Amino acid sequence: MKLIKAITHQEKRDFINFIYHVYKNDYKYRDLNLLFVKNFLYKQDKYAKRCQVVPLIVFEDEIKAVAMYIYTDDSEELKLSFLEFLPHAEKYLKAILEYGQNLGKNEHLNKIVVGINGHVTYGLGILENNHDLDFEFNSNYNPNYYTQELDKLGLTKKKVISYAYSSTLDEAKRLCNQAVIKRIYEAYTFRCFNPRKFREEMLILGEIIDKAWRNTPYYSSKTAEELLELIDEMRLLLKKEDIVFALKDGKEVAFVFTHPNYAELFTRKKVNLVLMFFLNYF
Repeated sequence: MKLIKAITHQEKRDFINFIYHVYKNDYKYRDLNLLFVKNFLYKQDKYAKRCQVVPLIVFEDEIKAVAMYIYTDDSEELKLSFLEFLPHAEKYLKAILEYGQNLGKNEHLNKIVVGINGHVTYGLGILENNHDLDFEFNSNYNPNYYTQELDKLGLTKKKVISYAYSSTLDEAKRLCNQAVIKRIYEAYTFRCFNPRKFREEMLILGEIIDKAWRNTPYYSSKTAEELLELIDEMRLLLKKEDIVFALKDGKEVAFVFTHPNYAELFTRKKVNLVLMFFLNYF
């Protein structure tokens, strides 16, 4: 068994191709997460360039697993990100963790966190159940054997729960307490974001995110400029009503960001962002 750092162009291609290999028979998979894998492999955006990235390939006769260790100069923990592996991978996962323990000691990092893809804004968690549901945009997805393999390692597990609720708009309105709604409208004013001032609007949004999430577990600081780059990928898809700001005394203090499940636009695995724009637009 060998652990190879994916440095050359071919090694990076092998890293990406292995992910497609893992999901080749999974008809629910969509490769939206590959955008972030490539971002860190090739250090494309400002945040990725600021990070130390160690992409690993575990090889024994063939590739058995891939993963990235990601951290910044101000990190307190080492993030084991974009972890993908075949079934019966216990010894390969142990090798990846052992590598991380040595790396952490050298970099004075006291913890390894599995399941944060470089930053919580790129993906959080290992999917533990509900694999029968369709792949959703900006949600992590993995085969159902991942948690079984990871549980063998005796890691401390922290549960993150996501909720799903489906209703018509009229049904949702009936669930709202009108007295509460009245008080909200008395305390705040609201406006949609202005697509013509995209940069200014996204910097406001980024500032709110960083202030709101600052004390969230596993969150590492990300500048408004770095968040701007992440959302800029969606610029062509956004409509003005997708982001609504709440203002207090004329100052933006909160926002709601809604969008369709873009993954539903695709019936095949590979995502084409230009095609996504046209399907969404029309």
